[in-house]
Amino acid sequence: MMRAPDFRYHAARSVKDAARALRDGGPGAMLIAGGTDLYPNMKRRQQTPETVIALAGVAALRRVGGKGKGEEGKVLGPMITLTQLTENRDIRKHYPVLARAAELISTPLL
Repeated sequence: MMRAPDFRYHAARSVKDAARALRDGGPGAMLIAGGTDLYPNMKRRQQTPETVIALAGVAALRRVGGKGKGEEGKVLGPMITLTQLTENRDIRKHYPVLARAAELISTPLL
């Protein structure tokens, strides 16, 4: 079994924390969201970051919100899960095709 190379792991708690860790890590730092690509690539030595900065703990990146006063549409945070997207009442009501597409993409675990 192939193992990933040694690396430092930083669990960011805010966008500011993630940005600081990315800056401090320099070119050897990488952000990770779900990890479905990065971790296997690390095992195959296709990517070998010295520092991995996890975004899963950054609540601000998991929000579904309005665009602004008087503007149509929604802003989806980059860390929103497919499950959150499909279960959001507002998305299901106003964007049913998006909710359905999210249901069909993958399994709930991914």
